[in-house]
This record gives sequence, C-alpha cells and structure tokens, in this order.
Amino acid sequence: MTAGKNPLLDKTFVFRPLKDNGWLRYAAGEWIEDNGEPDLAFVSKKGSFGPARALYVHLPYYADILWKWMDYEILKHISGGLNHWHYQVVNPEKGVNTYWHDRNDHINEKVGQLAWSKCRDIHSYVNGGGPEIDTPNEYIDTGKIWILEEDKSLTLLKTPENPECYLCLNGMAGHYELQRLDDTHSLENSLKRLDIEEKELLKKLDDLQKHRPYLKKKLEKLHKKTLEAKKQ
Repeated sequence: MTAGKNPLLDKTFVFRPLKDNGWLRYAAGEWIEDNGEPDLAFVSKKGSFGPARALYVHLPYYADILWKWMDYEILKHISGGLNHWHYQVVNPEKGVNTYWHDRNDHINEKVGQLAWSKCRDIHSYVNGGGPEIDTPNEYIDTGKIWILEEDKSLTLLKTPENPECYLCLNGMAGHYELQRLDDTHSLENSLKRLDIEEKELLKKLDDLQKHRPYLKKKLEKLHKKTLEAKKQ
C-alpha cells in the first residue's frame, strides 16, 4: 500500500443490484444472464423494464479520503449552504491533497468502462449507476457490496464506526477555512467575469468610435433621402 493512500483502493469490489430487473452479469466478460451472484458490473438486458443502465463500482478520485459524508445540521450555521461535506482522511494534518493517478488502472474502473460500452451497444444509450466505496449509499446500507479477497472469499463493506472529520478538529476550524476559500474563489471568479465583461464593452465602444464617421455619413444620406421624398 502506498503511504497516504486509502488501503481499500488496493482491493477489488463486487456487488448485487438493488433490484432484480433483468440484468446481464459481467462474468469475466461473458455477460451472462444474471443468476444472483455478486459481480464487478451489471447491464440492463434487451427488453428489461425501465431505462438502460450500466451498474458498476464508482471509485474516488482522491486517494487519501477514507470516508466522506454530509451533515447539514452541524454546518448550516457557518457554511451558508456551500459546503456540508465531512472527510475522514489518512493524514488529518495534510487533509485531502492526493489525486489518485492510477484510478483508471483499477479493475473496477476498467470493468465499469466495459459495462458502459456493453450497455450502449445493446440500447444505444447509457444511464450510469452503482455503489460508491467511500460515502454512505444504499448498497452499503443494505449489505449488497463486498470486498473480493485474494482467496475469492467475500468481506462485507461496512460504514466506518465513529468516523472523524479532519475539518471538524480545533473547533471546526477546517470548515471555516474551507468556507473562506470557497468565498475567496467565488469572489475571484466574479472579478474575472467582470473584467472580461469590461474588456468586451470597451472593445465594442472602440469599434463604435471607429465606425462613427461612417455611421454619421450614412445617417446624413438617409436624412437627405427622407427630405427629398417628402418634397415629392
């Protein structure tokens, strides 16, 4: 395991769909009729009820997040609705700062892409779905996702007991700082947008000034034609 990396990211995950709704099971690329076994991915078979879906395990983009969850009640008095996420991380002193560059090489991600292509081949369109491994979801709550161990045994994936958010340490100082960064980022974007709008307006004014003599002559010519028409 790489230092600072969630150890679960070195594991393989299998799951069962939340509803038995006419699926094809991955089965090592054979895409067989679903027989009730857990697998890496599932796709809606032709003629199944509801929208076409490709179900697969959705992996995180950051390697150092162990668990993330929302809590509106705790944060609504400080965040103004912008940030309600809590994060349990590998190293609380570093926080969330390690992008998972090898994500696309993980077997679950590779099979997820195959499921997407298979569903598109069958139905010509795709709706994604499936469990996540680092945030509360119905698959974990109902016991329908497992870790596939090297000996092929299955270990149920469970919600961590008493997860601790690194942003909540020191009197929720991290949440306040994250809020400050959100506000700063929002203000910077607003200023950039205003700067672009100002430049565009100045350019339009400059173009107008350049064409002013031409427009003046055209207006005088039009006015002259109007007077001549009235005399007739």
